[in-house]
Amino acid sequence: MKPIILISSVLNLKDSKNNYLLNKNYVDAIRSAGGIPILAPVTNDLNDIKLYVSMCDGLLLPGGEDVSPIILEEEPLRGIGYINIERDKFEFELFNEFRKHKKPILGICKGCQIIALSTGGKIYQDIFIQHGNTIEHSQPEEQLDELFHSVSIDENSKLYELFNSSKIRVNSWHHQAISSIGKNMKVTAKSIDGIIEAVESLDGLIMGIQWHPELLFKKHRKQLSIYKYLINQCIKIKKT
Repeated sequence: MKPIILISSVLNLKDSKNNYLLNKNYVDAIRSAGGIPILAPVTNDLNDIKLYVSMCDGLLLPGGEDVSPIILEEEPLRGIGYINIERDKFEFELFNEFRKHKKPILGICKGCQIIALSTGGKIYQDIFIQHGNTIEHSQPEEQLDELFHSVSIDENSKLYELFNSSKIRVNSWHHQAISSIGKNMKVTAKSIDGIIEAVESLDGLIMGIQWHPELLFKKHRKQLSIYKYLINQCIKIKKT
């Protein structure tokens, strides 16, 4: 049976708080990588979250709105965008439960930042304010299927094994990013300005990616290897 991957859904804060939404490319990427996607609406019921975990083999934490400054115990900076503290809390609980059961986790963009915070790391509210001399990290949304800036990959990483290269180009659409990593995590990729672009756990069950491979893989097939890694890790766990 194909691995079942839980994807946390996002409230449509811009147009209507009555609708959940998720970019279809996440679903396409999971299916193309060999998994079955299941979309999960936000809940604060821990019993429901535990049931999600029991039903699924792996977790995908997608991109979305900013992490709330309340979660960070900071005052909001000028660059802060839409926030949803309920989603933040939901995804922290999802991460903790999947981690507790040693099930694989992939975080994309905001999901990468949730991973960092969940393991004891920190993030920048806004890299353009808090991190000097950054390159552009927000290309036009309409062109996110195009490669944009380069990242350097640590040769001692799972990510390097996927791309077999110490330097690749990625797309980019963010203004928040990891500033420091947490326990049992390591940095696996950075952009030329020092912004952390990827992390992974020492046991290989967690991977966080700051860019959006699901928007690239149809033109740049190698990017699907990130989603395939999640699926393959789920298959390995199911066999043990």
